[in-house]
Amino acid sequence: MRALAALGPLSERRAGVFAATDTGALLGEKHPDSVAVLVRMSGDPTMLRAWDHLGGSVRTAGFAPPAYAELPPPLMFPTIEAAPG
Repeated sequence: MRALAALGPLSERRAGVFAATDTGALLGEKHPDSVAVLVRMSGDPTMLRAWDHLGGSVRTAGFAPPAYAELPPPLMFPTIEAAPG
């Protein structure tokens, strides 16, 4: 919790008592400008595996298939559609 307080999404109001900051509130599902879905998607195993192929995409200046095209099914969009919420 203290690490999150140091990074900004939480603040330590008093010893051992934490609360969300304005930035941290954006991670909540109920905030009108919530980024919770984006954060969950960014940590999805399919998205993370695409980063493994970034070097090839950069080396070929985009002339190779996109990195996510080399991933086994399900691809990114079916994964997102299957995710709850």
